[in-house]
Amino acid sequence: MENKKYKIKYDIATNFDPEFIGKLKNIDKDNQVGTVFGKLRRDIIGGGRSSVNSPELSLDELKNYIKDCHDNNFKFNYLINTTCLGNREVNPQYHRKMVKYISKLCELGIDGVTVDYPYLCQLIKKQFPNLMVSIGIGAGVINCKQIGYWREMGADEITVGHGINRNFKLLEEILTFTKGTNMNIRLIANNTCLPECPSKIVHASGHSHASQKRNSSSDLYIDYNLLYCNNRRVKNMGYMIASEWIRPEDVHYYEEICDKVGNHNFSLKLLERTKNTEFLLRVAKAYITKNFEGNLLDILNWPAEKNRNVIHKKSIIFRTIISRYNIKKLLNYQKVFALPNVYIDNKKLNGFLDKFKVKYDCSSKMCGKKEDVASGGSNICCYCSSWAEKAISYNKEEIDEWLKRSDVLINSMRNSDFFQR
Repeated sequence: MENKKYKIKYDIATNFDPEFIGKLKNIDKDNQVGTVFGKLRRDIIGGGRSSVNSPELSLDELKNYIKDCHDNNFKFNYLINTTCLGNREVNPQYHRKMVKYISKLCELGIDGVTVDYPYLCQLIKKQFPNLMVSIGIGAGVINCKQIGYWREMGADEITVGHGINRNFKLLEEILTFTKGTNMNIRLIANNTCLPECPSKIVHASGHSHASQKRNSSSDLYIDYNLLYCNNRRVKNMGYMIASEWIRPEDVHYYEEICDKVGNHNFSLKLLERTKNTEFLLRVAKAYITKNFEGNLLDILNWPAEKNRNVIHKKSIIFRTIISRYNIKKLLNYQKVFALPNVYIDNKKLNGFLDKFKVKYDCSSKMCGKKEDVASGGSNICCYCSSWAEKAISYNKEEIDEWLKRSDVLINSMRNSDFFQR
């Protein structure tokens, strides 16, 4: 039975569309959205998304946008969630610029920042004690001990790893651990990363550099990690189900855990700031109403072209020429990011989460298919792939054609042919 007393809080990304905040407020009748988060296309610190698909914005425009958030009773969190600064943070000249930039953000009216760096967390709490500091997913926090370290450093909020989304026993332990403190625990509800992705650290680092000023990859970021990830998910669509998202209809399970523990310092983070306004509002409405009819991928951070907000073609062309990429091969790279049509019927996933309420064993199993188990794979789990067969539909010819192009491209990057003139 759905809890009528406690309603979960949400934080949602912005693409800085001037009309987004007003439209969001119209959806958020019960004030469930607490914070809007975003960042400039690129800055000296960097963040969790490359600048290629991020909107261009001046500091004055950012200031006005933050005021609009405040006028509509939303807080604004600015992302400086880089996972790599290239040791520049201890270079005196860069260090002073970094601190000056954070000071400028405070003048613009930000309420908090998201960081993944322990040193940045401690520096900000020392020099900007009124700023709320949220720890991002890139910090890789997955247990109570790590939460304790960050709490000692002064963190106010922690976004814990995707692996906790369906591990209800561990989530309950974490909420019990933080009960009685002001620490807020947060999960990302609508991401589509591979479960326990082996590329998550290097991928985050790549995006960090690709959003930093004067870094060549901020003009053109060749995202091999996402290319490989997309390929694996399309080849085995069980991964699309295993991606540890949280359906809007299942949010009540998390409210019930909070009630059980007696700790409501908990929220869900909704992506994605590189998407268009239509996508963001669709996501907000789905989670606020706890209901969505249609293709689940339409509210998940699936890199479909139809939901993309902007792409900076001039900077891509500039870097293509300067770095001497083979234009034909680069065009093939872009074509592969035109993903095939996949439909996940959200309502056919009713009951999917029940297994995880009883037992979570994903960290000790590999995702596979029924035939893998039949051939003697004792460490193979086909639970998600069996649900994929029920809920996912697609055109096999379109999938096969896309996989053929994708495999050729991936192989060309592995044998370095992609980088030849």
